[in-house]
Amino acid sequence: MKKQQTQTHYDEANDVLYISFGEPRPSYSEDFAEGIYLRFDFENDELSGLTIMDFSKRRNELKNLNLPFGISENVDNFVH
Repeated sequence: MKKQQTQTHYDEANDVLYISFGEPRPSYSEDFAEGIYLRFDFENDELSGLTIMDFSKRRNELKNLNLPFGISENVDNFVH
């Protein structure tokens, strides 16, 4: 996967964090861990992002998961 800008969107009302690699695009999801879904591009099966349910409640737990692209180490930077 080529280096792309990471975009985030936090849905505060539903406590969901969306992380996209490059521009958001049509994708399908696969379970990574409970409440964490990896998204893959329909056209080329490239990792296009992830969705994290109950983000604020799970912030510390996420630091211990091996999420792609250093996301686990930077989880506190996504929502201020």
